[in-house]
Amino acid sequence: MEPLRGAISARARFLGKLLQRRSLWHAVLFYIVGEVVGLRLPDYTPYAWQHGLWQQGWPGHLSALEMTWKPYLEGTTEFETAVNALVDSLVVDSVP
Repeated sequence: MEPLRGAISARARFLGKLLQRRSLWHAVLFYIVGEVVGLRLPDYTPYAWQHGLWQQGWPGHLSALEMTWKPYLEGTTEFETAVNALVDSLVVDSVP
């Protein structure tokens, strides 16, 4: 996860913006595991869904992940493109 964490931080710094949540890499991890395990076990309900993490911990992140990270998992976009698009969709000028 270190390359992902570094790429997320670098993109946010490049934009001069803040992320809505500091643990974006963690949201990506939950998303990846849920997607990959779901391919093997069709009846599997990902942990993040079971425990309301998308609603409570990372509101708005699931739709951003589906739009930006799913293409990376499917092999239709590059890592850097996915990271940049994800960060771009979730940065804010300031955190309340």
